[in-house]
Amino acid sequence: MMISEHVASILVLLLTVSDAFSIGKVAHPANAAVDRRECLAGIVSSVFGAAVVTANPFVARADVSDGNSLPLGAAQFSRVLQLQSDLKGVKKRVAEGASEIDKKEWDNVSKFLRQAYSVGDDMKAIASGIYNPDNKKRALNDIVQLRKYAQAADLSVNKQDGSGFVGIAEKMEFLLSDFLDSLSDVPDEI
Repeated sequence: MMISEHVASILVLLLTVSDAFSIGKVAHPANAAVDRRECLAGIVSSVFGAAVVTANPFVARADVSDGNSLPLGAAQFSRVLQLQSDLKGVKKRVAEGASEIDKKEWDNVSKFLRQAYSVGDDMKAIASGIYNPDNKKRALNDIVQLRKYAQAADLSVNKQDGSGFVGIAEKMEFLLSDFLDSLSDVPDEI
């Protein structure tokens, strides 16, 4: 246990006890018994409180965050942005070298498309916070379309059709961009 925790426990104890020994309460001898009871109750509660704090130091020193993960909403938004970034890289790789991609890499592209499909759940959670009904409808439509395109792109991947995949990936990029635009509530006039 750290020295500062001991000092804090002692200060709590002293503050509680000093209240019971105030000069006004012991001025009359008839109140002395009551004051002793109050003093004893204060000491017991202080000792109990200090014991609880020092017995479980993780409660007393709990970190707000471990620092290795984002809060749920931020993590969802981060996954959408990551998908947008990764989609550009995957599209570029397939566009530049579809003929040299082996079966294992096509399988990885297929896994990526499944991940893109599942990011739709994160997008739905984000879209639930959109207040403008037109933007919300647009965002939800983008999610549905993105999922359909992810499934269609998987068909191109299974056929190892690079040009078909690139065409669908461009549409997916547009949908992701449109989804992120629908989150903005700033009027166009500004």
